[in-house]
Amino acid sequence: MSPGAAPATHKPNTKLLAAISPHDRIKMSAPDAAAEKVFKRSLGTIALLNYANYASWKEDCEQVLHGIKAWRIVMNEEEEPENPEGMTKAAIHGRKAYEDFTTRRAQAGAIIYGSCSPGAKTHLKGVRDPARMWELLKENMDTANTKVGRLTLFREFSQLRPVPGDPISVYVSRLLDITNQLAGTPEAVSEMILRNNIFTTLPEMFKSVSRRCSLEQTSRSTKS
Repeated sequence: MSPGAAPATHKPNTKLLAAISPHDRIKMSAPDAAAEKVFKRSLGTIALLNYANYASWKEDCEQVLHGIKAWRIVMNEEEEPENPEGMTKAAIHGRKAYEDFTTRRAQAGAIIYGSCSPGAKTHLKGVRDPARMWELLKENMDTANTKVGRLTLFREFSQLRPVPGDPISVYVSRLLDITNQLAGTPEAVSEMILRNNIFTTLPEMFKSVSRRCSLEQTSRSTKS
């Protein structure tokens, strides 16, 4: 991958979880407000940005910004219109266009700032321009942008374990977040590594899932 190139967006295959019984799936998908901190809007929900979920945050936030028609403002592709005076039709139309632009720009800034964790917000102190906010978060929160950051993410991936009392879905989501962050980089997590990490760290109640999936994988390999 060339220096500065953005990592390819990659969503790992999660079919390996399909063998979990319905009862266990309910436990895995149970929401946990304390662990799953999110920013909710009518157009979507964004998990608060932290140092390990920049890739998924960026994708979710971009969708919401598209929804309020502010993405081009954030990308500096839409210029601020003039705010003319007077009562001519052209002036009235110009003021409406200006008000619409400033409203969308303010909403974009509120969405970007509101969807940040306290740690991410420290990089946005005194900043109101959403385009500048986006640049600062890219510079400071995209840890997959540097080799040191990627190695830190991979080390965190390797050391992650389920937290007693938290839904398993929170743990799996964390692994997938890091996997997405590293996708397209030299330190990318392969599906085999992801599968092995999940299976070898599952609590005892989910061990049967690991055995069933392993048997199915062996059966498919034998047939092929």
